Amino acid sequence: LVPPGAVMDFFKRLMDGGHLANDHWAEMASQLCLSCGRYLLYKPDTATRMDNLVERMWKLKNSATQALTASADVSLEDAYFHMKPRKTRFGVKGGDQDRPIMERLIRKFIFQDIYIMDEDEGLRLARKLPWEHHVVEEDGTVKIGEKCNEEDSEVYKWMKE
Repeated sequence: LVPPGAVMDFFKRLMDGGHLANDHWAEMASQLCLSCGRYLLYKPDTATRMDNLVERMWKLKNSATQALTASADVSLEDAYFHMKPRKTRFGVKGGDQDRPIMERLIRKFIFQDIYIMDEDEGLRLARKLPWEHHVVEEDGTVKIGEKCNEEDSEVYKWMKE
């Protein structure tokens, strides 16, 4: 509905003249980023200009002269990380390879499989875990599957699915 150039010009005007020190302007900048910032950032025609504007917003937010309230600071941070998400170890493919097999399995079960299976199947798979192989740490935490033999385990085969 609105040309990308007009949106980026408005965003640039929000950056000019120290307007981000005002909470209202900071909120408008964050809402603009949340609504169409990611689209403009990854569209080939506008990517370079929008990237420069976003980095400029981040520098203005972090500058010592800015007197932002906590809510404006958090909203600008949320908008920035909405457009440019952090690279997490769990989000990177293969980032969990240094974890023990049982920890990877339980994380896979909790974060991926539990949403696509019914309760009975989830409980059945949880009961199949080798609960007899556990290590009790000094602080009282229990680590499951530390002594688990990966090649012999049914759970390892299920993990590879």
